[in-house]
Amino acid sequence: MPNKLFIRALSLPQSDGDMLTHFEWALYARAGQKLSGGLAETFQNVVQILDQNAIDDVQIVGLVPANWVHSTRVTIPGKQTRFIQQALPFAVEDQLAEDLDNVHIALGDKNSDGSHSVDIINHHLFETFHTALLETGYPVNALYSDASLLPVTGINVTLAFENDWVLISSDNGAVSRVKLFNAASYFESVFKETEVAENPIQKVNCYISPNQLDSLKLLLAELQQIEGFEWTIHDLNIPILDLLCESWFQQGTKGINLCQGEFKIASGSEPSLKKWRAVAAVAGIWFLLQVGLDLGKGFYYQKEAQINQQQALQLYKSIFPGERRVTVNNLKRSLQGKLKQATSDTGSNDFLSLLSETGYQYSLVPNSQSIEFNSINFSDQRQELTIELKASSFQQLDQLKNGLTSAGLGAKISSAINEQNSVRGRLSVTGS
Repeated sequence: MPNKLFIRALSLPQSDGDMLTHFEWALYARAGQKLSGGLAETFQNVVQILDQNAIDDVQIVGLVPANWVHSTRVTIPGKQTRFIQQALPFAVEDQLAEDLDNVHIALGDKNSDGSHSVDIINHHLFETFHTALLETGYPVNALYSDASLLPVTGINVTLAFENDWVLISSDNGAVSRVKLFNAASYFESVFKETEVAENPIQKVNCYISPNQLDSLKLLLAELQQIEGFEWTIHDLNIPILDLLCESWFQQGTKGINLCQGEFKIASGSEPSLKKWRAVAAVAGIWFLLQVGLDLGKGFYYQKEAQINQQQALQLYKSIFPGERRVTVNNLKRSLQGKLKQATSDTGSNDFLSLLSETGYQYSLVPNSQSIEFNSINFSDQRQELTIELKASSFQQLDQLKNGLTSAGLGAKISSAINEQNSVRGRLSVTGS
């Protein structure tokens, strides 16, 4: 799994096409350890840290402030996601303060009561942030509202206080980010209705920085007066973004991935674009070098072949000086004709006949490629072919001799000397 780079938007680029600016970020290793983080004005500040630490296998998890997102629940008949997606715009239309064409709608999981959680965000706003993340050159893994990453396992509601804001998330899918002055009224209006007879006491966790605790005493007292809730206060000694990231690694998120529809991620495990660009550049250079090398080899071997052809032609003419019509193109055919004529004229005891049969029997010897021929001599007077060779064993020499005798030729091993890992011998071959 790639390293995760969490980027939490604090503001948007001033105009379309601008680079990502003014954001909070945190880089986490595959196993969930924090590597670095902080505030940044431009993404170049983050790139420098990534490059300095040779970190290139990175996926981005984007976070948008939850107050940018309208979180709701709708009930749509049917089980197939495709049909639910088609009916979704009509199901939420009455809850919108703007035209359907101006919003991006993301569908969440089905809840225990049969309803679906839904997040709605301004289309242009979301597209601007999404595009800015893509322009970083790193793949985008997912985008969530920030409050949806708050830990809610085993409890009903979580609140995290951050300066003038409070992030709120619940186990029923309600997610928001509201101003402190509106926190008590929002909490009572949204969560008082969720009280049920089977569980009359709802558990609430509050994460508060020790530096902010004194200023929140009045608000906490007001919240704790709301009946039906059990409150637990936790000291928040880390940035709130770290709380969200660690919760993401430990329990995942019940939030909705906003990358749906036209913004759907093709594959969350693809290597980074930056990495692929480097691979493509190296592959291109290698291809050009290989093509150049192959062309160079082709020209060299073609020149060598022409030289060898001319040498063979000159040797042929020196042996058969009377030949006038032989050329490089018909040299092989002319030589084959001469050999065939010589074989038919001299019978089965001539040099070519004995050599041909010896070569055939050599090809039948097991592991024949280990046999080395040092010299081949032919006595026209004795009609005898003498071969000096080196074999890996005496058995190979004997197999070659037996093969020649079985073919009707006279063959004997004149001498055999054992050497280290080989046998050097002399084989005499005569006609039948």
